[in-house]
This record gives sequence, C-alpha cells and structure tokens, in this order.
Amino acid sequence: LVGCAQVSAPTGGPRDETPPRVLQFDPPNESVRLRPTELVIEFDEFLALKNPNQQLIVSPPISKQPEWKLRGKSVHLKLDSGDFAANRTYVFSFGDAVVDLHESNSANNLKWAFSTGDALDTLRVSGRVRDRMTRKGVPDLRLMLFESPVEWDSIWAGKRPDAVGVTDKQGQFSIGYLSDKRFVGVALDDVNGDYIWSEGEYLALDSASFRAG
Repeated sequence: LVGCAQVSAPTGGPRDETPPRVLQFDPPNESVRLRPTELVIEFDEFLALKNPNQQLIVSPPISKQPEWKLRGKSVHLKLDSGDFAANRTYVFSFGDAVVDLHESNSANNLKWAFSTGDALDTLRVSGRVRDRMTRKGVPDLRLMLFESPVEWDSIWAGKRPDAVGVTDKQGQFSIGYLSDKRFVGVALDDVNGDYIWSEGEYLALDSASFRAG
C-alpha cells in the first residue's frame, strides 16, 4: 500500500464558481475627509492573495506600496496617511489580487474610493485603445490621465498621472471618480510598473484633450 495514494480534490459536488463577496469596508467605501492609515476588507469566505502589488492600481498613484496581510476572511492594507494630498479623490482597484482559498475565484470589480476633502469626485472617462495598424483593441495597457494643460516633456520625464486605469481584453477602459477638468491620455505597456515610458514599451497617445464626464 505504500506510495499508492494520489492526492486530489474531493469529488461529490459541483465546482465552486462563486467569487468572494465583500461584507464590509473599514473605513467605509466613498468616505470623505479621510486620510487612512489602514484599510480592512471583510469577505464572506476564506481568502488568498495573488500577486497583490502587481494587481493593485491606486489612482492617482501613491509613493509607497501598501503592506498586505491576510487574517482569516479579511484583507488588511497598512497605508501611510502622508501619501494622500489635500482635496483629492483616491481609488484603489484590486484587479484579481483577492481570490477565494480553494478555487481561486477572484473578487469581482473590487474597488475602494475615498476623498481627503469634503466631496467625492464622481465624473468618468471611457474609451478604447486601438492599434494603429491592425485597428484592434489592445488589452492590459495602463491608461494614464494627466490634467490639461500639461507639458509633454514633463510626462516623458516621469510626472505622476492624475488618474489611472487598465484596458480590458477588447481594449476598453473606464476611469471613474474624476473631477470636472480636462485631461490628456497616455496608454502604456508599463512593463516595469513605474508609470514612465521606457524604450521598447508599447505606447499610445492622443494630444487632444477631453473633459471628464
């Protein structure tokens, strides 16, 4: 009998395809007058993390990566309140970073937003990035918005974007929680994750500005 057993998942029921469901954000989602030092997200089941620092996009970007911890059915992010500017709306988009423990179903469209000021920005910009030659949508690009007017030399030198999103499989993007301002957009295959175009990275841009909403 030695060595005959094969480890496998138990049979007898359908595969769990239900993603983890958020029960509570602490501080609450869409809070105002907030400079958080920690975020706790409670879910309805036990969890695992999948490349959390690569999946998380903070818009506008902050200088320090949050510290992640898992505690049973909750995710804890330690934050530095000094990273958050006055009178700004911040959005944390978690991508597929949070999954359930057994089947790796990712939490759907997991986002948390707050404002350091008295009001939350609520406008949105949506669009599509297409390859100039093939005319097909380009997935997995980091879409960076810069408040206009802006000097292009400052963008190439590493100016931090004012808002960030990601294109989906069809090249579509949608960036919310924006203020009533004009922006220019740069789409980047940001391989090293530094929000700066480097030689060899795929780049798309349009010098025409557009207004949120």
